[in-house]
Amino acid sequence: MNFIGKLDSIESLKYNTHLRTLYLTGNPCTDYNGYREYVIGTLPQIDVLDGIDVTSFDKLVAKQQLSNVTPKIIAQQKTYENFRTKQKKSSKSLNITEETLETYEKNYEESDEDFWSQPSENTPECRVEMALHSRRAQRKQDEAKKTPKEELWTPKLFAEDGRPYNLNQAKVPYKMENEHNKYVLTVHVYKFMDTSELDVDVQPTYVRVTIRKKILQLALDEEVRVDESNAKRLIGSKQLEITMPKVKQIICPVKKQCVIDKDFHNENKSKLTDEIFDNQKQVEFWNITNSSTRVKKIEDNNLKDFVDNSEVPPLE
Repeated sequence: MNFIGKLDSIESLKYNTHLRTLYLTGNPCTDYNGYREYVIGTLPQIDVLDGIDVTSFDKLVAKQQLSNVTPKIIAQQKTYENFRTKQKKSSKSLNITEETLETYEKNYEESDEDFWSQPSENTPECRVEMALHSRRAQRKQDEAKKTPKEELWTPKLFAEDGRPYNLNQAKVPYKMENEHNKYVLTVHVYKFMDTSELDVDVQPTYVRVTIRKKILQLALDEEVRVDESNAKRLIGSKQLEITMPKVKQIICPVKKQCVIDKDFHNENKSKLTDEIFDNQKQVEFWNITNSSTRVKKIEDNNLKDFVDNSEVPPLE
């Protein structure tokens, strides 16, 4: 509602050929006698006035009555202007504009609850004052939103003496392997996470992995070489592997392998197989006694140097 009382101002819309709908509901001009005929006759291009369709018959009647209705509308406008002049003089509302809003807010001590609880007149000045109060309340809400919020909890990464803490704010599974000359940290990150969301920081005494602004920090028992450390993400896997060589390298003895001469090995192998095959030779049945006598001869040859000592007790 714009408190339109001067109805003849709609003539400025006469050349707006694309105007099809017009709403003036709630304005003082709608109470004028002959209001609808005057608007339709002045703006024949409209099809809807205040939510009611305008038919061709309405346009024809309005065109015929326009000359008679126009003087009546002008007379009613003057009556309304005189009423508004008296209303402004007796109105208790403040004359507030956007230019004087800042000064008004500084000198204004009345609370919003008191203002909205007071009865108000249905005047343009009162509506402007209500709009400015609403804008003032909205501005206060916007300023309250801009005030800095309480700082979120920040993890404590170091002790007072500088020792790094172990922290898994990201809550991701990991595995730390302490080998002889290096540390190997394997972190199970999200498989489809972009690598740009990961940040690895290797320091001599700790390693820190930041995953989406969440920190995984682990302290190291031994210092590592930062410049030789490297991190890689395994392709097709959700594992991030960080290798950190230690500063103090442990020198381990080299395991020597026994080198065997191939020729010597082959020669012994051939001798062994020959002996096996000799023992497995077939013996004819008439030559069995000869083989047994041959064994006895070998045993007799071994007993030639035998000396019997009576002092030695016999074997039992």
